[in-house]
Amino acid sequence: MGSATQTHWQGARTAIARITLQNRISFTFCEADLPITVGRDSSCTVHLPYAHVSRHHCEITRSDGQLSVGDTSTNGTEIEGMLIRGGEVPLRDTMTLSFAGQTSFKLTAFAVATPAPPNRDRFDRR
Repeated sequence: MGSATQTHWQGARTAIARITLQNRISFTFCEADLPITVGRDSSCTVHLPYAHVSRHHCEITRSDGQLSVGDTSTNGTEIEGMLIRGGEVPLRDTMTLSFAGQTSFKLTAFAVATPAPPNRDRFDRR
């Protein structure tokens, strides 16, 4: 169905997204993997070797703490049934991405908790 470049885990890294292919094989990605590129080209993070998929079809990026999917193809990327051409869509929970109506996968965003600042009251009491 497709492949993804292997991620080498070094220490504790927080997962930010998962791609689940139609055959239920899934790949989990971390902040360091961004941008996640999807396309027919073997250099893409997620390689989908099908003629109906553009060489560089779309990419997943993060801006201001929000993951989004941007179309980089000629014919557009279908996201939750809506055809996007050259635009970007914020990722919400789990969304289905389709390519020429023939290949699709589920893209799930994970909430990444921001560490809370230290409780100053605990340290300032005398």
